[in-house]
Amino acid sequence: MKSPRAPGDFRSPSCWHALGTSVRGASHQRTGRPNQDAMGIRSLAQGVAVALSDGHGDPRSFRSDRGAAFAVEEALNALEDVATRAPELSFAQFKRAVEEGFPRDLVWRWRRRVAADREADPLEEGALLRPQSPRDPEDTPYGATVLGALGTEAYLLLFQLGDGDLLAVRHGKVFLPLPSDPRCFANVTTSLCLPDAALDFRTALLPRHEEWPSLLLLATDGYSNAFAGRESFLQTGSDFATLLQEHPGEAGRVTVQEALPTWLHEASTQGSGDDVTVALLVRDP
Repeated sequence: MKSPRAPGDFRSPSCWHALGTSVRGASHQRTGRPNQDAMGIRSLAQGVAVALSDGHGDPRSFRSDRGAAFAVEEALNALEDVATRAPELSFAQFKRAVEEGFPRDLVWRWRRRVAADREADPLEEGALLRPQSPRDPEDTPYGATVLGALGTEAYLLLFQLGDGDLLAVRHGKVFLPLPSDPRCFANVTTSLCLPDAALDFRTALLPRHEEWPSLLLLATDGYSNAFAGRESFLQTGSDFATLLQEHPGEAGRVTVQEALPTWLHEASTQGSGDDVTVALLVRDP
């Protein structure tokens, strides 16, 4: 199944612009495995939405490329629904909807897609038992993480479930706008396939403010794993921000978009060999 990808910079009616791409990992190219990451960008009436997902790819999650594609598609659908309902709510109501309603909605949408796919293309008899522990949830074959953002003139919405990275840059300084999840380490992660997935989301809703970040970098863990250390990876946030400052406007975004596939392929080849997906959400100065 082909993963949704953004071919280039997406124009937005808001002050935010999104770009990004996903590349198949070097190790997956050697073994013939598909890209198990997915990425999508959607221009909305209210702004621009971006979502990334990383399918687990282990033997238990043998349909995780599909799970990742479903996660991105349904995350964008859920974000569009949130953006449509936002004007009807007070900020307190909207914040509660983001923290509580949005995760439940996204998990429900994803499980519905997984169930439909399983019905249309049934698993072979015994397929669940061979690669999985009996304790594994029913949706484990489709297991995937998900993270994303929605940028509008009025607010910035961020969310994450599982591993991967979401960096923010403000005045040249990199910071983490969402709390870390200590359960995500090495090859262990929370996931859409777990029973309490909706409770494992991390979210943030930031109203427009002069201290808004100028750039967000969203990436699957194949990108950070390509660096020798955490500090080297964090520096990429500043590097992207500097590059876009030196080449402002659409021309700079096009330059980055065109170079991004090569950069990510090099990161995978020289790093972990994993699939690598990166998206940038850039704010007009």
